[in-house]
Amino acid sequence: MLQLGNAIKEVGGEGVGEIGGLLVSGVRSLRRVGLREEAGELLARASTVLKGEDVATLQARLGLASGFMYLGAFAQAQPIIDESLGRLGRESGLIIAERIKLTRATAQALSHASTELALAGPVARGAAAAVDHR
Repeated sequence: MLQLGNAIKEVGGEGVGEIGGLLVSGVRSLRRVGLREEAGELLARASTVLKGEDVATLQARLGLASGFMYLGAFAQAQPIIDESLGRLGRESGLIIAERIKLTRATAQALSHASTELALAGPVARGAAAAVDHR
Protein backbone atom coordinates (compact mmCIF):
# COMPACT_ATOMS: atom_id res chain seq x y z
CA MET A 1 0.00 0.00 0.00
CA LEU A 2 2.94 2.31 0.57
CA GLN A 3 3.76 1.86 -3.10
CA LEU A 4 0.28 3.12 -3.98
CA GLY A 5 0.95 6.38 -2.15
CA ASN A 6 4.29 6.79 -3.88
CA ALA A 7 2.72 6.04 -7.27
CA ILE A 8 0.00 8.64 -6.74
CA LYS A 9 2.59 11.25 -5.74
CA GLU A 10 4.71 10.45 -8.83
CA VAL A 11 1.78 10.93 -11.21
CA GLY A 12 1.69 14.61 -10.34
CA GLY A 13 -0.97 17.19 -10.99
CA GLU A 14 -1.62 16.43 -14.65
CA GLY A 15 -2.38 12.74 -14.08
CA VAL A 16 -4.19 12.90 -10.77
CA GLY A 17 -7.61 13.16 -12.44
CA GLU A 18 -7.19 9.70 -13.94
CA ILE A 19 -6.47 8.04 -10.61
CA GLY A 20 -10.04 8.11 -9.31
CA GLY A 21 -11.39 6.07 -12.21
CA LEU A 22 -8.58 3.56 -11.95
CA LEU A 23 -9.19 3.11 -8.23
CA VAL A 24 -12.91 2.50 -8.80
CA SER A 25 -12.10 -0.17 -11.39
CA GLY A 26 -9.69 -1.77 -8.94
CA VAL A 27 -12.29 -1.70 -6.17
CA ARG A 28 -14.85 -3.41 -8.39
CA SER A 29 -12.35 -6.11 -9.28
CA LEU A 30 -11.34 -6.68 -5.67
CA ARG A 31 -14.95 -6.84 -4.54
CA ARG A 32 -15.81 -9.30 -7.31
CA VAL A 33 -13.22 -11.76 -6.02
CA GLY A 34 -14.29 -11.37 -2.40
CA LEU A 35 -11.67 -8.87 -1.25
CA ARG A 36 -14.08 -6.22 -0.01
CA GLU A 37 -12.00 -5.24 3.05
CA GLU A 38 -8.87 -4.89 0.93
CA ALA A 39 -10.81 -2.67 -1.48
CA GLY A 40 -11.87 -0.43 1.40
CA GLU A 41 -8.30 -0.28 2.66
CA LEU A 42 -7.09 0.67 -0.82
CA LEU A 43 -9.52 3.58 -0.90
CA ALA A 44 -8.67 4.65 2.64
CA ARG A 45 -4.95 4.72 1.84
CA ALA A 46 -5.51 6.62 -1.37
CA SER A 47 -7.66 9.18 0.44
CA THR A 48 -4.76 10.00 2.76
CA VAL A 49 -2.56 10.79 -0.24
CA LEU A 50 -5.04 12.63 -2.45
CA LYS A 51 -5.02 16.10 -0.92
CA GLY A 52 -5.38 19.43 -2.60
CA GLU A 53 -7.82 22.13 -3.58
CA ASP A 54 -7.50 21.93 -7.36
CA VAL A 55 -10.25 20.53 -9.58
CA ALA A 56 -8.19 17.54 -10.76
CA THR A 57 -7.57 16.37 -7.19
CA LEU A 58 -11.24 16.83 -6.31
CA GLN A 59 -12.14 14.73 -9.36
CA ALA A 60 -9.80 11.98 -8.17
CA ARG A 61 -11.32 12.21 -4.69
CA LEU A 62 -14.77 11.87 -6.30
CA GLY A 63 -13.47 8.62 -7.75
CA LEU A 64 -12.72 7.57 -4.18
CA ALA A 65 -16.25 8.61 -3.18
CA SER A 66 -17.58 6.49 -6.01
CA GLY A 67 -15.62 3.51 -4.72
CA PHE A 68 -16.79 4.11 -1.16
CA MET A 69 -20.40 4.31 -2.39
CA TYR A 70 -19.91 1.07 -4.34
CA LEU A 71 -18.77 -0.61 -1.11
CA GLY A 72 -21.67 0.88 0.83
CA ALA A 73 -19.43 3.14 2.94
CA PHE A 74 -21.57 6.24 2.50
CA ALA A 75 -20.11 8.06 5.50
CA GLN A 76 -16.67 8.19 3.85
CA ALA A 77 -18.10 9.34 0.51
CA GLN A 78 -20.39 12.05 1.83
CA PRO A 79 -17.81 14.76 2.70
CA ILE A 80 -16.22 14.48 -0.74
CA ILE A 81 -19.55 14.71 -2.55
CA ASP A 82 -20.70 17.61 -0.36
CA GLU A 83 -17.43 19.43 -1.07
CA SER A 84 -17.93 19.01 -4.80
CA LEU A 85 -21.58 20.11 -4.72
CA GLY A 86 -20.63 23.10 -2.60
CA ARG A 87 -17.86 24.07 -4.95
CA LEU A 88 -20.11 23.75 -7.98
CA GLY A 89 -22.72 25.90 -6.26
CA ARG A 90 -20.47 28.71 -5.11
CA GLU A 91 -17.68 29.01 -7.69
CA SER A 92 -18.83 30.85 -10.77
CA GLY A 93 -15.26 31.33 -11.97
CA LEU A 94 -14.65 27.71 -12.93
CA ILE A 95 -13.75 27.17 -16.55
CA ILE A 96 -16.70 25.49 -18.26
CA ALA A 97 -14.64 22.38 -19.12
CA GLU A 98 -13.62 22.00 -15.46
CA ARG A 99 -17.21 22.54 -14.31
CA ILE A 100 -18.44 19.82 -16.68
CA LYS A 101 -15.76 17.37 -15.55
CA LEU A 102 -16.54 18.05 -11.89
CA THR A 103 -20.29 17.71 -12.48
CA ARG A 104 -19.77 14.42 -14.33
CA ALA A 105 -17.50 13.01 -11.60
CA THR A 106 -20.04 14.00 -8.93
CA ALA A 107 -22.87 12.34 -10.85
CA GLN A 108 -20.79 9.19 -11.30
CA ALA A 109 -20.08 9.02 -7.56
CA LEU A 110 -23.76 9.50 -6.74
CA SER A 111 -24.72 6.81 -9.27
CA HIS A 112 -23.31 4.19 -6.88
CA ALA A 113 -25.59 5.32 -4.04
CA SER A 114 -29.15 4.27 -3.32
CA THR A 115 -31.78 6.38 -5.08
CA GLU A 116 -32.87 7.98 -1.81
CA LEU A 117 -29.33 8.98 -0.94
CA ALA A 118 -28.42 10.19 -4.43
CA LEU A 119 -31.50 12.40 -4.75
CA ALA A 120 -31.42 13.76 -1.21
CA GLY A 121 -29.94 17.10 -0.29
CA PRO A 122 -26.79 17.40 1.85
CA VAL A 123 -28.72 17.39 5.16
CA ALA A 124 -30.70 14.27 4.26
CA ARG A 125 -27.51 12.59 2.98
CA GLY A 126 -25.88 13.30 6.32
CA ALA A 127 -28.67 11.53 8.17
CA ALA A 128 -28.64 8.60 5.76
CA ALA A 129 -24.86 8.29 5.90
CA ALA A 130 -25.02 8.01 9.67
CA VAL A 131 -26.41 4.53 9.02
CA ASP A 132 -23.45 3.16 7.08
CA HIS A 133 -24.63 0.34 4.80
CA ARG A 134 -21.55 -1.86 4.79
